[in-house]
Amino acid sequence: MCARVLRACAWAARLVSAAAAGLARAHGPGLGGATTCAARSRAAAGFVAARCFSAPAVGKRGPHGGKLVELMVTDAEQKKALLGKCNVPALELSERQACDVELLGSGAFSPLEGFMTEVVWKSVLDNMRLPGSNLLFGLPVVLDTDRADMKEGKTVSLNFQGQPLATMTIESVWKPDKAYECKKSYGHTTLEHPGCRMIAMERKHTYIGGKLSVLATPKRIYPVETPKNSLRTTI
Repeated sequence: MCARVLRACAWAARLVSAAAAGLARAHGPGLGGATTCAARSRAAAGFVAARCFSAPAVGKRGPHGGKLVELMVTDAEQKKALLGKCNVPALELSERQACDVELLGSGAFSPLEGFMTEVVWKSVLDNMRLPGSNLLFGLPVVLDTDRADMKEGKTVSLNFQGQPLATMTIESVWKPDKAYECKKSYGHTTLEHPGCRMIAMERKHTYIGGKLSVLATPKRIYPVETPKNSLRTTI
């Protein structure tokens, strides 16, 4: 029963995300309010398990896993050095992918340190658990591509509208079974379901995973607070 409720919570977060992302696309390029709504709803899917099933809190709620994992690099020289290690052309991100990088960088997807590898992806789909820590995690956080030069061991800059947002050393490359992912994530494989449609039609045919060093956040038309500044102190 608990597993069903957890999956339902994750599905609800993804449905809100899909609707908000559609609004963002309808209102043109850039990351505006609708995309921010999508980002925050997708963040909820990651730690909804802890919110649903943990004991009543006393005082402020801590991050999922007990530690806020922030991946932001602030030193200018370190940023330059990280970009200098990139050995393949930059990967241009979609709005959805840029939102995921921002969420990872701010710690909203704690305890993740980057995009999921195949092992983590499968564990989350099968068990809603992160391997090793066994922490609950509702849905995968993955990076998709159709580029053939994205190989294990390569380091790539992740750019959005020409702006480097992060660097990633690729640890895992695989071609997902998308029907399996849809069924495990949403309980459906029909394209009428917005989450299934996103997986089947928006995501590319290859997933890549690895740890991130986040260099910047997407430029927005207004400031957005991070979990460190607001969410973790009010939830």
